[in-house]
This record gives sequence, C-alpha cells and structure tokens, in this order.
Amino acid sequence: METLSFDLKMMRKPVMLKDENGKDTEYVLQEITGKDRDEYLTFMAGQKRYDNGQEAGWKSFANVQARLIHLCLFTPDMKNVDIAKIQMWPARVQNGLYEAASKLSGLDKEAEVAAKNG
Repeated sequence: METLSFDLKMMRKPVMLKDENGKDTEYVLQEITGKDRDEYLTFMAGQKRYDNGQEAGWKSFANVQARLIHLCLFTPDMKNVDIAKIQMWPARVQNGLYEAASKLSGLDKEAEVAAKNG
C-alpha cells in the first residue's frame, strides 16, 4: 500500500514592493490555511448571483482579490497586510499578488474545476 506523505511547512515567497518614492518594503506571501481557504470560498460563493439555482454571474467584485491577498500577505513580523492598504495599490499589483496567492494556495486548481463544471 502506498503511503501518503505531506510536508506541513507553509510555503512562502518573498515579495518586494517599491513605493512612489522608490523605497522598498518587504513582505511575505504565504499559502492560505485550510480554515482561511474555507472562509474565503464561502465569501466568494456569497458574491455570486443565482437564478433558479444556477450560477448567474456576480453580485459584487468588492474585495474578491484584496481579501485573498490579505489572508496570504504578511509584513516581516508576520502580521496580515490591511485590506484598506491593499485596495490602494495599483490594480496590476493586486492582480499579480492575487494570481501568485491563488497558485501558491492551490486555489487556481479549484477555479479550473469550477470553470469546467460551470
């Protein structure tokens, strides 16, 4: 019988953001915990509209990216970066961090499955 083996160490990637004055700020992008993933997916389901039990688009895009980034992005002392701060960053930065957080946390695979089944 094959034994399943997993590493419980959280995967992390360093992130460097340069502000408008050229000052670099270090962050840590960490995969989401199972508890936070479940809460995030529940939040995402609440953002969708349904018609006769079928998914029919989105009610709101508010915080869809910023919320996941908030759950995965930490200061060097491992405090979550505030959603309000994240929302002030350029959309291209949010897009890049969201994609990296999704991939690091395996949420990109869940999105693929949902797209195939949707």
